[in-house]
Amino acid sequence: LSPRVKNFVKEHELYHLQDKSQFGGWLGREIRANVVPGLKDPIGLLATIVASLSPERLRYYAQRIRDGR
Repeated sequence: LSPRVKNFVKEHELYHLQDKSQFGGWLGREIRANVVPGLKDPIGLLATIVASLSPERLRYYAQRIRDGR
């Protein structure tokens, strides 16, 4: 992954550590953890989205869904 994507993912995970809201359940947590760092680094958000849409990542996501994780 590029340094920009790595940094965005780090910021995403750091946001999770301080997010105490239960609003929206797990989906709300994920949306907040993408939007808040994305406002600070929109290019990092876009780079992360593009990296997440690679065929390898899409197969990984599909497998996780099939496995129920």
